[in-house]
Amino acid sequence: MNEELLFNDEVDKNKKRLEKPIHLMAKEGYHKMLNYINDTYAFIVVHSEYKDFYIGNWLEGFGFVDIQFPKNKTRSLTKEEQEKINNSRIVII
Repeated sequence: MNEELLFNDEVDKNKKRLEKPIHLMAKEGYHKMLNYINDTYAFIVVHSEYKDFYIGNWLEGFGFVDIQFPKNKTRSLTKEEQEKINNSRIVII
């Protein structure tokens, strides 16, 4: 992944804000401080998009924001996953 392409002022100026955040599942996420690549999907919340990436954050974890998720490494939630999200509570410690 070319970090110069992903993390620059062009992305911040030209990202398209979604009308409302959406929940998806992702296998990969790229941040200035961390690249996350896994064999299993994890919950994400997306607030923007730019070219071939969604921009958002992991639903659980260390609180990194503006993570870029390749669209081809994300998928929609299943019914069971949607129910899990709807019946969950978020606790910040």
